[in-house]
Amino acid sequence: MTQAQPRFLDKLRAAAQGSGSPLDLMVDDAAGLESALSDAPDALFAALDANAGLARGSPVMLQNGSFATAVCNIDGTIIAADPGFGEWLGIDPFSDVVERIREGAPRLSMVVEDRTGRPVALAAARWSTASRWPLSDPMRSLIAANPGLYAVMGFRPDNASWAKAGEMFQLTRQELHLARALSASGQLRDAALAMGIAYESARKLLKGAMAKTGTRRQASFVRALLAVVAGEMNSSIVTDRLFGDVFGLTSRQAALAGKLVRGTSRNGAAGSAQVSQHVAKNELRVVYNMCGVASVSDLSRIYAEVHALGGLAEACDVELGAFAGEQLRLVPRSTRAGRIAVCDHGNGEGFPVLCFHAMMTGRHLPGVLVEAMKARGLRPIAFDRAGFGMSDWLGGTVVETAVADCLDIFDALDLRRVLVLARGGIAAALTLAQDHPELVTGGVIAGPETPVPIDRARHGLLGRGKRLFYDNPRFGVPVARLLAGRTSAATIERMVEDSIQGSLPDQRAYADPRNRADHLRAVRQSTTGVEGFVHEVSAHAAGAEPPRLADASQWTVLGGLSDQAYAQADAASYWADRMPGATVRMVADGGRWLHLSHPDLLAAELAARAAKAS
Repeated sequence: MTQAQPRFLDKLRAAAQGSGSPLDLMVDDAAGLESALSDAPDALFAALDANAGLARGSPVMLQNGSFATAVCNIDGTIIAADPGFGEWLGIDPFSDVVERIREGAPRLSMVVEDRTGRPVALAAARWSTASRWPLSDPMRSLIAANPGLYAVMGFRPDNASWAKAGEMFQLTRQELHLARALSASGQLRDAALAMGIAYESARKLLKGAMAKTGTRRQASFVRALLAVVAGEMNSSIVTDRLFGDVFGLTSRQAALAGKLVRGTSRNGAAGSAQVSQHVAKNELRVVYNMCGVASVSDLSRIYAEVHALGGLAEACDVELGAFAGEQLRLVPRSTRAGRIAVCDHGNGEGFPVLCFHAMMTGRHLPGVLVEAMKARGLRPIAFDRAGFGMSDWLGGTVVETAVADCLDIFDALDLRRVLVLARGGIAAALTLAQDHPELVTGGVIAGPETPVPIDRARHGLLGRGKRLFYDNPRFGVPVARLLAGRTSAATIERMVEDSIQGSLPDQRAYADPRNRADHLRAVRQSTTGVEGFVHEVSAHAAGAEPPRLADASQWTVLGGLSDQAYAQADAASYWADRMPGATVRMVADGGRWLHLSHPDLLAAELAARAAKAS
C-alpha cells in the first residue's frame, strides 16, 4: 500500500462531507486513485458511493425566456419584480418562500395561489446561488449590489419558448395554442372555451398533438410540452422527491403523482407502487387536495413547474441558450414509449449522413464538421441515443433500442438511403447496416472504441476511467451519478483537458475557441442523463462487439495515432477482419477528435461514398 492511497481516500471521504470535488480529486491525484483501485477497491467504492449520494441535479441548459424573477428582502416583501412576474402572481409578501432559506442554499417553495387561485411553485436563493440563475438584467443588478436580498423565480414561459417547443414537436399553430391553453386552465373544456372552439374540435386537435409528442394521455402531453419549454435538463426521481417536499406528500404519494403525470394510468401507477387500486385512488385524492388541483392536467402543470425550478435550484451548473441554433426535432417512437432528439443540419438538402455521437458526448456536432460536410453536398443528421441528452431511456438492449430509433428517424424524416458517421455506438451502427442494407449504403467510423479484450490503453484520465468502468463494473453507477450530478462547467473543462494530454492534434483543435465551445456543449448534453452512458459502458465492458459485415467495401475506418483513449493501430487488424473490404487507415497527425482536427478528411471520405452510392 502506498502513502498516496490513504490520503486519496481521506480526501474522497471529506468530499462526501462537502469538502472539495470528488471529480477534481480524481483528476488531480492520479497516483492516489490508481493505488486505491489496486489495493483498496472496496473502500474506494464506498467513498465514491457516498459522494454519489450527495449528487444533486445534473447540469441544466435553460431557454432564455422561460422564467420570471423578482427580488425580496428577508421579510419576504417584494423590492422589485419583472412586469410579467407581478401581473402573473400579484401576491405580496413572500414570507413563506424565504423564511427557511439557509445562507447559500436554494429553497424550492410554493405560493398558495396566483391571481386565478391556482398553486404556483417558486424557487428562492441568496446571491451566492442565484448569481448563476437566468435573472433579468434589472433583478441581477439589484441583488448583486445588495447580497442580503433574495432572488425569487417562477416558471413563466414566454412566447418564444413556447414557439420553440412547438417547432421541436412539429405542432401546428392551433395545436400549440391548445397546449398553452390546456396548461393554463388544466381542463380541456376550459381550454376549448379560451380558444373559442367547440369541445369536440379541441379533442381532435389534442389527439393529433399527442401523436406528435408521443404521449397517450393529457397529463403526459402537458408535462412533455412544459419540460421542453423549460430547456434541457434530466428528469429523474429527484423531481418526485422535490414535489413531495413542496406539498408535504409522503414518498408513496409523490411517486404515484410522478407516475400519473408521466402518462401511467392510475391502475398502472398502483401496480408500480405495489399497492391496491383502492389505496392508490385514496392516495391520489390526498395528492389532489394537498396540491390544490382538480385535474390531472393541472397536476402535470404544477409538477412541471417543480421539475423546472427544482432542476434550476439543484443544478450543479446552469447554462442559458438551450437549443440555440439547433434545428431540433423530438420524434415520437412509433411503437415504443418516449421521444428521440434529432437535429437535421441540412434542412432537407444533400445526401443524408446519420451521425452517431461518442459515449461521452451528446448530439451536438461541431460547426467545423457541419460546414465541411455541407460544403460537399452532405446533410448531417445527429441524434441522441436513448438515455443521452433529450432522448428518453426506455430499457432493452442498447443496440436494439438504437436500431429501432434509427428506423423511426428514417420514417420521420422520409430518408430512403443514408451514410453513417460513427464516433461511438459502433455496434448499433453496424447492426443497422447489416440488418438494413437497403437503407445504409456505407459510411465512416472515426476513432472507434477498441474492444475490451484487445484494448491495452490504460494511461491518463481516460485510462483511469477504463479501470473504473471496464475492470470494475460495479463502479459504473456511482461514477456516472457523479458525472451527472456533481459536474460543473469548470470540472468538465478540466477533465476534457486532462483527457487529451499527450495528443498534440487534439490540443491544437481544442485551442480553437469555437471547437472548445462545441465540444463542451456536446459533453454537457451527455450529462443531462446517465442511463444511456451507464448501459453503453456496461455493454462494452461485458465484451459486446459489432457484427461482422459481409461486404464493407463502402466503409472507411479512421484512427488517430495520437489517440490517448485507444491504441488505434493495435485494433487495425481487428477492424479489417470485422469489416472485410473496408478502407482501414491510421491518421498520423490525428488524435481522438478527428471530427475537430480533420473535419475535411471525414467529409471527403463521406462525399466519396455518397458519390458511389448515387
